Amino acid sequence: MDDKDDSDAEKADADVSVEDDDQLLLERQIVGRWNATIWHPHPLQNLRNTLLQTLLIKRIESLPLWKVAFAPKQNLAALLTQEGDLEISSVDTQLSLIAKVKVLSDPSPDWCLLEWTASENLLISSRSNAVLDVFESSASFCYSIPLEGSLTVEFDAMRAVCQLTSRATSGEPKWLDELFVLQYNGRLRCFKVGRLSGYHPMFEFDIGDQLSVTLTNTMCLLPASGLLLVSSPFRVTRSGNNDDNYVGGAADVGLSAWRLVDTEPYLVPLPGTLTDASLKANSNSLGGLVGWLPFLSSATSSAIVCMAMNPSQSLLVFVTANGDVGIFHVPSFKPKAFVPHRQSSSNSNNERFDIPVQTLWWSDEEVVILFASGALKMCSTASVDNLSEQVYQTRPLHLFSNCAKLLVPAAGLCFIHECQKASSNQMDTPVPLPNENRIWLAVRMSAVTLYGWMKIAVGAAVGQ
Repeated sequence: MDDKDDSDAEKADADVSVEDDDQLLLERQIVGRWNATIWHPHPLQNLRNTLLQTLLIKRIESLPLWKVAFAPKQNLAALLTQEGDLEISSVDTQLSLIAKVKVLSDPSPDWCLLEWTASENLLISSRSNAVLDVFESSASFCYSIPLEGSLTVEFDAMRAVCQLTSRATSGEPKWLDELFVLQYNGRLRCFKVGRLSGYHPMFEFDIGDQLSVTLTNTMCLLPASGLLLVSSPFRVTRSGNNDDNYVGGAADVGLSAWRLVDTEPYLVPLPGTLTDASLKANSNSLGGLVGWLPFLSSATSSAIVCMAMNPSQSLLVFVTANGDVGIFHVPSFKPKAFVPHRQSSSNSNNERFDIPVQTLWWSDEEVVILFASGALKMCSTASVDNLSEQVYQTRPLHLFSNCAKLLVPAAGLCFIHECQKASSNQMDTPVPLPNENRIWLAVRMSAVTLYGWMKIAVGAAVGQ
């Protein structure tokens, strides 16, 4: 999307709905309008349809190109457009602009992130070429952190940042936060960050190498218990009546838990959560090769694409790329509930169900779930016996566009960042635009997967 229209006057427009106990949305505001250049997929894109990365890339592409982050303690909202406009606004009855600066635009805004640190004193923006930009809450630029050693590294999807998280420091006036940065290639880096004091690298850890995986895609930090949760791809076979029972623990959904320590190796894995046991058992055999070939295997590949802790940090909710929703007890990581995605109903109409794509905690026992269609639902986890019915049979509270993102910066505070398509008379004629980067990404990921298959086949041939 490009060619943003001048719309500063429109930012004060708001459509305030009637306040209702069953309604989550209290106010809807337009923060900008722009013309969209529509990209039609190249036929080579079909190559990725046999890969797990299909679902992950599809989710990334479905998110709004504008990035939004909220700081609930300071009542601030940060907005970063794909053209490089960074705006800081106060959140009251409506958004009131405080500061606006021009930053470097990114050619691949899909792969950028925007997050406030835990102290809410710093704003972190990640570029697609693995460079972090640090700003103050007043939008003043502080410094950049090149993860790959250079500010001019070319775009590589596997090096892009997939998650930013932090925890506030205590007793160190020089530093405000400890920043954790995870890349898609499994590389985790930790920095101490401040304002004028800059940043200090604490450690670097290759989680991908420890798990023997080539892809990691999200993480969650538990500051109270000093745990770091990381998700990676997993394989699962569903058959018969066991659809609801294939998850026995964190390892079954590619979730690994690590305890943070002050000295090397800095991360210590918790027993039983290191990686998918079935993946390890099959990876060194020809059967493992067959299991990962999509046209020869009944198993499906998936990965956790979203996970969040409740305010008391006792429960973890997650959504997989296939649309499964699950809840774990923490720190035992025993499953409390698991709702596999329903492909279709059993009635004569064979109705297809919407796919959950994101879930966050509304309170200690309630979650809000965003679906691919833009439907938003609230479910109670107090009693999980009817959780499946809550997910798939209750009416949605609201319906947004299919290009939306859910944000819950604090308990009882919910924001939906959505992008809506304007009517045809408000837009210029769309111009097809090929995207070589995404085609290259599909080929790159296909090559990585094929290389893994070749290693397994060679290992089996020589008797390993």
